[in-house]
Amino acid sequence: MRPLEAARRVAPLYYTGLRTLGVTAASRRVRNAGLILCYHNVVPAAPPWGAPGLHVTVDTFERQMRWLAARYSVVSLGEFVDRIDARAPLRSLAVVTFDDAYAGVFEYAVPVLDALRIPATVFVVASASASASGFWWDHPDIAQRTTSERRTAWLND
Repeated sequence: MRPLEAARRVAPLYYTGLRTLGVTAASRRVRNAGLILCYHNVVPAAPPWGAPGLHVTVDTFERQMRWLAARYSVVSLGEFVDRIDARAPLRSLAVVTFDDAYAGVFEYAVPVLDALRIPATVFVVASASASASGFWWDHPDIAQRTTSERRTAWLND
């Protein structure tokens, strides 16, 4: 096994261990670092299509947002940036963002965010709103025929 391949296999275990021990959270609190979470879509149930990791169920999302709100002061992205500009402390701050403006963000995530009074920023792909076909990675045919490695290569090219 080549060193790079070995590192790729060991890295998830290493970082899982760090998270489990609380090292990553402790590191953020010791350093003046905030937390920025980026989601793509929130759905009622785990879809059998689409790229893995893009769609989180509403139950999981709500559980994550309750955890976040109990441990962090969740602020808007604008406020977070203003604090960076002012060199103000970022400790215990968090931001929630969404990429791609999926319909599930508005249908399922916004009610959770509103109920918990959590601000969020949604980044919209301007050309996607006019497209009826959606993103290529969400087409069932493509999702079923591709491997994780191929999707990663496409997304990184």
